Amino acid sequence: MTPIAQKIALALTALIAVVITAISLNPAGFDTPFPGGDKGHHLIAYAALIFPLALAARSSLSWAVPAALALGVVIELVQPVAGRMREFGDIVANGLGLTLGVILGLALARMLTRRAAGRAD
Repeated sequence: MTPIAQKIALALTALIAVVITAISLNPAGFDTPFPGGDKGHHLIAYAALIFPLALAARSSLSWAVPAALALGVVIELVQPVAGRMREFGDIVANGLGLTLGVILGLALARMLTRRAAGRAD
């Protein structure tokens, strides 16, 4: 992808990380219209977190995936200070979400690359 697409992906990922952190440390919690309950919300959030990098800044995944997982672990460790419960299952859901986001992002990037190559012929 282009350097500008990579910068946008990094900025979007940083913004999503801030939103995830704010929601996760909000003492009142956060109700969403997304199905799947709490674990489903973690899966969706962490898939969304890593998806832009998987799509447009693939070389960032070697540090971004561990950093995103570490973010989830730190949030879970700190949540009791914010009046929230710490749950190991949330960390598992975060990891599954990261896996899903990487798979979807890389698959879409590959599809777009093939489509662009087909047009160039």
